[in-house]
Amino acid sequence: MRSNIGVQNFSLPGYEVGQLLGFGGSGEVWRARDLSSGEPVALKRLHVGGAVAASTAASTAADAGPTPMQRLHREAALLASVRHEHVVGLRSVVPLDEELVLVLDLAEGGSLASVLGARGRLSAGEVVTIGAPLAQALADVHARGLIHGDITPANIVFDGSGKPLLADLGVARLVGEQVSVVGVTAGFADPAVLAGAVPTPASDVFGLAAVCRAALFGGGPPQSPRPGVPAALVAAIESALDADPRARPDPAGFARALHASCTPEPVR
Repeated sequence: MRSNIGVQNFSLPGYEVGQLLGFGGSGEVWRARDLSSGEPVALKRLHVGGAVAASTAASTAADAGPTPMQRLHREAALLASVRHEHVVGLRSVVPLDEELVLVLDLAEGGSLASVLGARGRLSAGEVVTIGAPLAQALADVHARGLIHGDITPANIVFDGSGKPLLADLGVARLVGEQVSVVGVTAGFADPAVLAGAVPTPASDVFGLAAVCRAALFGGGPPQSPRPGVPAALVAAIESALDADPRARPDPAGFARALHASCTPEPVR
């Protein structure tokens, strides 16, 4: 997360905007209340003025194809169609002059990054509780032709009951980035993507496995022995981290391997 210097309050018609929840390279997240329903929501501001301007210029020069706004609504509709119980729900996209505001379900439980920052690492059962359902969620996301592209502890959040949720799905698509240049996070990026390949579903499997490895071993090397860590769990994670994308399991297979490795435990 970066410094909050320069972050200013904002207003959005139809919403009572509350406190700033977090901010980073992709934008700011604010707690808010939907005035029409009274429900709490999260508002994510994406600063995309440059991308929209470039897209507009290209569209004008070509004078063909969908306009940037038409593309935005198409992508938003596709992302909003993902209603998996382990994916943060996208309610709507509000375009402003030089930014987009994503109206999202509010994840009350914070991020996995915060949990790891406080505790260092998780138990084997907690890792399975996070990794297995998110792998199942990825199977659904990929079946819709979508790729996350940047799965990290900061992009895994929890609802009020502790259920893990995948956040920031489709941000790159909404701001008009090409998938070949989508931002990735060191330590969790597919080596094939770092070498110049286009992200694929296998890249998401690698990212989730890297998150599981970081949660299980903390800052230490994966080879470090830990009492009580099932060998089957380590093997499942390492299989999904194979340098060859073709050798990795698909998301459903990864989920099954995690489930079979040990008994899930609630995340503290």
